[in-house]
Amino acid sequence: MIATSSNSRNLLLGFLVIAGSTVFLCIYWNLALELPLLGLAGLAVLLYVGAKCPEWFLVAALFAPQWKTFWVFKIVDKALDLTLAMLLCLVAALIWRLLFQLGRSHSADFRKIFFGQGNQILALCLFAAIVIASYAYTSAPNYGGSKLVRFLSIGILLFIAPFF
Repeated sequence: MIATSSNSRNLLLGFLVIAGSTVFLCIYWNLALELPLLGLAGLAVLLYVGAKCPEWFLVAALFAPQWKTFWVFKIVDKALDLTLAMLLCLVAALIWRLLFQLGRSHSADFRKIFFGQGNQILALCLFAAIVIASYAYTSAPNYGGSKLVRFLSIGILLFIAPFF
């Protein structure tokens, strides 16, 4: 309990230092404060969600194509692909969760996470091999290759994420 309180206090202090330096830089360069402070608030929410319940990013990545039609997300989607942003947040949250799991287990055995899941992982590998073999029959190699890489990377990440 004491370590958690100390860690929370340190995270809050670090975030306040970042927020204070952002405000100072905005005042120094005569920038509007609304967007940087809104971005900092969004960053705080993303960090909290990533630390407490990273599975929300999994759900957000699955529903990102439907959310791209809302006017708020259209602006974000022009700057950065919303699905890719949610997947990057998911990867960061999974790495965070994995580090804490391995730190608490007192063993560096990564295989324990996937114990008993051999058939499912083998089926995913077989499916990925079939999809990769279908690339040989594409009439547009550039477009097909980019879609193949996107499909496999997103699909494999969404498949592996629940193991953590």
